[in-house]
Amino acid sequence: IQLKDQRKLMNSLAIRNEIRTLGNLNNPSGLILLLAMPQDRHCLSETLCTIRSNVEVFTATEEDVNAPAPGRKRPVRVGQVGLRCVYCRSHRTDRVKRATCFPSAISRIYRAVIDMKLDHFSN
Repeated sequence: IQLKDQRKLMNSLAIRNEIRTLGNLNNPSGLILLLAMPQDRHCLSETLCTIRSNVEVFTATEEDVNAPAPGRKRPVRVGQVGLRCVYCRSHRTDRVKRATCFPSAISRIYRAVIDMKLDHFSN
């Protein structure tokens, strides 16, 4: 799926309140897709809801692939889905522990969010 089509789909889902976003719906290139879902408050703790509302879902770029990542077990690929703190997204040169992560599988997303909670959002 092309980036232009992804943005159209994201805009459509945001308008129907099926996903949570930050930014201006009229400017899809500036739209941030949040990990949070509208129904989170029905099945997750308040803490996890808050964390998920501050985590962006994005796809890796060359910059992400080439960024230093001590301790990373698997290399990141361009286009790989990642999770990132919405506040640290603009401070990509000043890497902070667990501000960005690339879960290796869908089943690892929960663990990645818990790690972000413990190591990044705890301060």
